[in-house]
Amino acid sequence: WLRMYPKQGDVLFSHCGAGAFSLAAKPKEVCLRCSIETKDGLAVCYATALRGPVTLANLMMGQGDLRLAVLSGRARRTVLDYEGTPLRVHFKEGVPSILQGMVKCGAGHHWNGAGGDFTRELGLLCEWSGIGFSKFGTRD
Repeated sequence: WLRMYPKQGDVLFSHCGAGAFSLAAKPKEVCLRCSIETKDGLAVCYATALRGPVTLANLMMGQGDLRLAVLSGRARRTVLDYEGTPLRVHFKEGVPSILQGMVKCGAGHHWNGAGGDFTRELGLLCEWSGIGFSKFGTRD
């Protein structure tokens, strides 16, 4: 969760370590650079090719229990405007509203993402296993 574009309803995410090469928009442009975060490691850098529905999940340990926060949006064309593997995601729900909801449910700042909408499946998993569940990004 790096940058917010509230007027467009977008958020920029990025992995500054070793993202999967299969997500590169142009595989021949994948490169290695010194990590801007730590200055002592490498970052795999490329613009991502992911488009369409995307699900981002954040699993956190609360006060003795697990909770899962899920963001559901649409991946947009992303350029290499941040080192690593940036991914720009558009949300139907307003970005300030998402941010407030995340704060209230105690979500962290590290998210795992996948192409496709897995909100329903993750909700069922949480229901069956007793994990707290919060979803953001779409209006039902």
